[in-house]
Amino acid sequence: MNFIELPLEIQVIAVKTFADKYSPRPGLVETNRNEPAKSLAQEIRDAFIEFYSPAGSESIQNGSDPSGE
Repeated sequence: MNFIELPLEIQVIAVKTFADKYSPRPGLVETNRNEPAKSLAQEIRDAFIEFYSPAGSESIQNGSDPSGE
């Protein structure tokens, strides 16, 4: 599943979650300024996709056992 396939309402919640969590640090070097944002965005995207994917499909794709064993 891709982020774009999530219901629009869920995409909006994910974006708001990102906005609430991300606070740029003053004084960051310009070249590194986007890296923390990209990392956080990817984590949030992956979490929402995992939550809304059909049961077990994302775990299987990642190579983990959905039963937790």
